[in-house]
Amino acid sequence: MPDWNWIAERVGRSEAQIVAMAIRLGRLNVSSVLDLGFLGRDQRDRVARGVAGAGLAPRLHVLDVDPGERWRRVEARNARQGETFSLAVTRPMFDFVERLWQRPTPQEMAALDGRTRAA
Repeated sequence: MPDWNWIAERVGRSEAQIVAMAIRLGRLNVSSVLDLGFLGRDQRDRVARGVAGAGLAPRLHVLDVDPGERWRRVEARNARQGETFSLAVTRPMFDFVERLWQRPTPQEMAALDGRTRAA
């Protein structure tokens, strides 16, 4: 299992750069979709505050896919090893991230003009 602290530090730096670019684009009236996982409420709140603080309107989109189907998709990606493939996600890695997921509350969805879609 990879070292989560090592990963989290690098993900945090990448997230900051991605959000900064999205804000710059937003100020040019260009919309952005940030597909960063947003596993926990604290991450969603942090990014939404940064975006709103820049005078932009964040919107949360949640793709509602059951864990069994998500795992099947990961297995297919692992087997396909397409052009952007760089790491096989193992079942323990998948299960670890599943435990981190915090489904947005109705209040959070309302505050972030949220949309839920089956995918």
